[in-house]
Amino acid sequence: MGNDRIQSLYERSTEKRWNPIPLDYLLKRYSLADGRVQLLFVIWIFFIAASIISVFLLSPPRALMGDEYQSLYTFFMMYPPLFLGTLVMFWVGFEWGFIPVFLSAFLIAYSSYMPIHWALLFGVAFILGLAIFALCYHSLPVSPRPDNLKRIAFFTTVAFVAALASSLGSFVWSLYHDLSAAETFTIWKGWWTGTFLQSMILVGPLLYFCTPSIERVKSNYFEIPEPDVTLKWIYTAILSVVVVLTLFIVGANVLGSLGMQQEMAGMPSSVEKNFAKITGSFQIITWISIGLVMAAGMGGIYLVGSWNDNLKAKVEEQTEELEERKSSLKAALEQRDQLLDRVNNRVKDNLTMVLALLELQLKTGEQESVEKTLKDSHARLRSLAIVYETMHQTNAIDNVHLKQFCLKLSNRLSHSFKQVDQAIDVHIDSDDITLEIEKAVPLAMILNELLLNSYIHAFKGRESGTIFVKMREREQEILISVRDNGIGLPEGFDPAKQKTLGMKLILTLTRQLNGVFQVDQTYNTGFNLDIPVEAAGA
Repeated sequence: MGNDRIQSLYERSTEKRWNPIPLDYLLKRYSLADGRVQLLFVIWIFFIAASIISVFLLSPPRALMGDEYQSLYTFFMMYPPLFLGTLVMFWVGFEWGFIPVFLSAFLIAYSSYMPIHWALLFGVAFILGLAIFALCYHSLPVSPRPDNLKRIAFFTTVAFVAALASSLGSFVWSLYHDLSAAETFTIWKGWWTGTFLQSMILVGPLLYFCTPSIERVKSNYFEIPEPDVTLKWIYTAILSVVVVLTLFIVGANVLGSLGMQQEMAGMPSSVEKNFAKITGSFQIITWISIGLVMAAGMGGIYLVGSWNDNLKAKVEEQTEELEERKSSLKAALEQRDQLLDRVNNRVKDNLTMVLALLELQLKTGEQESVEKTLKDSHARLRSLAIVYETMHQTNAIDNVHLKQFCLKLSNRLSHSFKQVDQAIDVHIDSDDITLEIEKAVPLAMILNELLLNSYIHAFKGRESGTIFVKMREREQEILISVRDNGIGLPEGFDPAKQKTLGMKLILTLTRQLNGVFQVDQTYNTGFNLDIPVEAAGA
């Protein structure tokens, strides 16, 4: 697994994009006591020392003093600090590469008797090229290894822009040493040309051949962070462009001013005054151009900041929506869990009821055929199924609509007990009554037994008959009446003395509901059931 991870990191590093190890990330992620970090710092210090030593070997560079213009190309093509710093920047990171380059450039300027502030400005010009490389490769998903036509073209373009950016140091050098326009132009041309050739002839091939091995070693020893184009990088990119353009404008102004001063030497005073006016106009244009570039840069930073604030606001808004959805989902999941618990409890209760019904069926003293026993059990269990079917069709979770249940039950019984030579009708007159499931189940069982009794016993020897079901809801009770116009009950019928399972169920479930069950033969055969609204569940 470890080798697979390393291989994955290696492929990501070498094939997709530039993956540096920022100095601040390294210090946060690893301890200075870590041997890997110490080894990396030792190698880095070695590169810094090599760059500084090479400066003392080259300093003072006669090519930059304007005496040996032809050696400029050789000087920049074989300039070790820039060469080493560029490789370190590509393989480890910008912070690691610009320090040796900056220190070396500063020492060159300081050894040429430049004041410290001029030497610092000269050093900054050198690292502009590295900054261009870092910004381009950090912002775009391009690998630093130039191994195909697309990457070679990208590397060439960036190297050209970086060479032009770093060559702005030639204007700093010329301005301080008071070189002529021709000398300044020669230094500038040799500077960017030599730097560009160094990138193409030395840096590019080494990146091609050595980058895979370097990336493999990095992946073996360090966890490479995911690249992230932050707002800081965007601001840095805009400021870098502003600085480069400003220095180009200043450099062009310096070069133009030097050339005009040389041309004005020895001219009549009238011509010199005209040239002075032209020079003043160019100075105004120069400062206006610098102001426009800076205004564009500040405007870009403002627009990016505003865009970032708007994006942040949208992200926060979407985050709030996600949090609300998360809360809703959590509440729904809790409701689902509660519902599942209730369903499980109902399944357990119903199974218990089924077992109790079967047990009562077995213990009854009646000697019934297997067919009749199974048919009665089927009818009773079906009434339970109709209860839940009614709940589902009315989208109720805990309540049962009694009229809907009674209609379904009568239809099923009518279909089950339908005979060719007999027609039995059921008339249901009911208020809009809804009961909780705990009360509805035992009441449904009672209704099932009463209707079954009418279907089976009331119409023997008759061609037709009618069953009347009436349900009313009062303030404190529910009144149910089931009557039929059948042959009637035997004389002296007493429900409490009956040994049939159906009547036993009716009386037992009525007691569970704290209700009252009565036989009424005032007209036709009838059974009345009075159940209090606050009856305890079965």
